[in-house]
Amino acid sequence: MRNRSILLAAVLLCVACSTSRRIKVQINHPAQVNLSGAVALSAFSGDRGGEVGALLEEKLLETGGRFQVIDRSHMNAVMSELRLSASDLAQSNNAVKLGALMTAQAIISAEISDKYREEPHHHTFQDNAGRSHTTTTWEGEAQVRADFRIIDVSTGRILLAKVIEAKKTWSGNQFGQALGALLSAGGQSESAKPDREKLELKARTEVVEKLVAAVAPRKEYGEAEFETDSSIPQLEGGVGWASRGEWKHAQDIFNEAISAAETNAKVSSKTLSKAYLDSGLAYVYAGDYDAGIKLLGKAYDLAQDAEILDRIDYAKELKSDSAKYDAQTATAQPAN
Repeated sequence: MRNRSILLAAVLLCVACSTSRRIKVQINHPAQVNLSGAVALSAFSGDRGGEVGALLEEKLLETGGRFQVIDRSHMNAVMSELRLSASDLAQSNNAVKLGALMTAQAIISAEISDKYREEPHHHTFQDNAGRSHTTTTWEGEAQVRADFRIIDVSTGRILLAKVIEAKKTWSGNQFGQALGALLSAGGQSESAKPDREKLELKARTEVVEKLVAAVAPRKEYGEAEFETDSSIPQLEGGVGWASRGEWKHAQDIFNEAISAAETNAKVSSKTLSKAYLDSGLAYVYAGDYDAGIKLLGKAYDLAQDAEILDRIDYAKELKSDSAKYDAQTATAQPAN
């Protein structure tokens, strides 16, 4: 028994020595298509096409002046004049013909389909006294599928063809309904029905936001995993500065940690690699990708851990995305 206690204490001590810390970091995401300026939305065909089109127009206008959206009534009038339907835009000559009469650089067309289902689920059970109770919970599901096309009106070339789907579900609280059945006089309880309008709006919103993410560069927060170890106490302070986005302070402390650990014979190569790893990440998320990748390479040389190679690959991906993001935001002409 005593030996087990000693072993457990040793395991706990080992866990306490080395931990991972996740912190929020800002990441640049370039657009799949470097689109800006004036865009036109065709009349989206299919179920709820009008609602999706209106929502997309709203979201495009929220991208900080990157887009000017041509009035849809004007777009529809021009298409009517040319006797074109939304499906006709799949032919490049029709898109060019339409573009000649408009100021838009690109046209976004889409075919929308949606599905909705809701159904009750009945469950009968007996309490300790042998009395029967019935609960009814409702389940709802909204699905939206959009087949988007973005066409360059000067050439008729398809810039992006993308199918985006979203599904949102709702179900009642079974535990709450069971409790309600027990407390009710009739031994029956029924949950509220799903809010269909809210579910469908959430699904449409997700579809539209995914398209906007494909055509507009954006910044968002992700997570990065740093390492700490009691053998190198400075790492904890460096992670603290990193969690606040103070990358210069974090780099300085991580570099001090490297110097101290390299002269400490008690610090193993694998432990030293953590200092190089944290320092490399601090440079990567500060935008100094080459220095960061070099430090991560040193971390791998020390630990021979394949996961570090994955981090190096991700750092290279961030470097490429950041360069694209800078080019897209520099060349974008804000709409007047």
